[in-house]
Amino acid sequence: PPYATCIPEQVRVQVGDVIRLQCLAHGTPPVRFHWTRVRGSMPPRAQITDGALVISQARSADAGTYKCVASNKWGSSEAQVKVTIRSHLFLTSNLSLIHCCIEGPPQSMPSEREEAASLYPLPAFSLRQHKPAQSQRTTPQSLPAFSV
Repeated sequence: PPYATCIPEQVRVQVGDVIRLQCLAHGTPPVRFHWTRVRGSMPPRAQITDGALVISQARSADAGTYKCVASNKWGSSEAQVKVTIRSHLFLTSNLSLIHCCIEGPPQSMPSEREEAASLYPLPAFSLRQHKPAQSQRTTPQSLPAFSV
């Protein structure tokens, strides 16, 4: 039977990026490839071509383990690849109330503060208020605007 491998065994992408998984097989041609998701169904955006699985516009729900089965007339073998989706921080504002939504699975943190700081550096950002020109009438356009 063929010997299947996935290169690399772990893939990390940002939300919105393209996920590219490659399955290679050593064996007597022709070798056929079949991709499945270990837990759950394949995203509808998934495309399979010659052993490669491509998922466009990565979402948090796409995270998980994917399995490639390589087969020929003598048998089959499988390989797996773990996909991790990194989250973006989204800030939206509704008048003076700011809602913060984080997309993605919860992140586990080490118990030691110094270890956590070195392994998981926190992103830095600042919040600035842009003041509109003074107006007698309040309109949505005259309310304060924020940028990150």
